[in-house]
Amino acid sequence: MQSNTSRCLNTASPWSWRLALAGLVAVAAFLRLYHLETPSMWWDEIIVPLTARFPLAYILDFSRHCEMHPPLYHFCVKLVETVGLSDASLRLPSAACGIILVYAAWRGLTRLYGDAESGL
Repeated sequence: MQSNTSRCLNTASPWSWRLALAGLVAVAAFLRLYHLETPSMWWDEIIVPLTARFPLAYILDFSRHCEMHPPLYHFCVKLVETVGLSDASLRLPSAACGIILVYAAWRGLTRLYGDAESGL
């Protein structure tokens, strides 16, 4: 015999899962974007925009020998620098990836277990 909880979960419409996922992503976005500029940048965050100002060949060489971040991260920061050099704009690529990762984790778990309930 099924419990009341499992019957309720099995009858949930696809829209309720989408709404729950949208709420989860919205909470993740709020947590990552709220006070994005505080605290001020750390030393490793300051090195990234300084490195991104160099030519692409130098960035590749520097990333291979000295840097802990992959070269693609520097290229993303190079693109963001065209918008501005505030702390928030430089942290935005990492925050955006963190928000996208919440959705990607849900998709992966949904595919792995076969239903939206397991993804949440």
